[in-house]
Amino acid sequence: MSSKVEIHEGTFPNGLAYLKFGSGAPLVALPGSTSEHGNLSGGARKFMIKPFLALGERHTVYVVNRRPGLAAGSTLADIATDLAEGLAGEFGEPVDVLGYSTGGSVAQQLALGHPKVVRRLVVTSSAYTLSPAGRAAMRRFAELAAAGKRPATAWASIASTSPIGQRLWGGLLWLLDPMMRPSDGDYTDGIRAIEAEDQWDIQARLAEIQAPTLILGGDKDLAYPAQMFRDTAAGIPDATLVLYEGRDHNSAIADKRFPETVAEFLRA
Repeated sequence: MSSKVEIHEGTFPNGLAYLKFGSGAPLVALPGSTSEHGNLSGGARKFMIKPFLALGERHTVYVVNRRPGLAAGSTLADIATDLAEGLAGEFGEPVDVLGYSTGGSVAQQLALGHPKVVRRLVVTSSAYTLSPAGRAAMRRFAELAAAGKRPATAWASIASTSPIGQRLWGGLLWLLDPMMRPSDGDYTDGIRAIEAEDQWDIQARLAEIQAPTLILGGDKDLAYPAQMFRDTAAGIPDATLVLYEGRDHNSAIADKRFPETVAEFLRA
């Protein structure tokens, strides 16, 4: 995170926390984190907001994570409803929403269940449900977290198409795990969020999404194979699909073209 970027903490009228930076029209960004909640601090905060920093050159970006204390049995619809109440109270009109990975799932559910709060929708590295490989990685994360081990290593299985690459990622993620974990060390919320996404599948309801939508991903994504991006875009009326060749689940949003791709879509 650049030291020149001023990050401001705040809360929506319903108490949902956000981090804000940049200038211009509001853009609500939903991170891909599963283990963390709230605004975070230190290294975990840097990991959460880094993918969205470049968007602050054209927008006032509100990075919104889920609320702490997720109840057992919560669904993505519950998380989206909490977000919708916050956005309606803060802005009073539809705003642009961008979701990455798990945040992309929440963003789709938000547009589906609360169309009056979403002006335009950008779904990055996410589709109508998790792939089997993505679901397995999420479940493995939950298992490791519950066992008190370093759960970030679970992402290695979807970080590379190469066995050698997966082993390298496993070692790197083992080292990075302490910086990515919740500040209180409690993964209960993360496990409940994983359980919620595990049950989530809106393929049959994609046509109900009314907001103009951009589906963006990498054609080497293992959590969401390229055909899932195509199917998601095909199911949403008049959706736009952009696939970055050679990019995977983590690198699509880091592509240097990403900020301009998003800006062009939101300007339309």
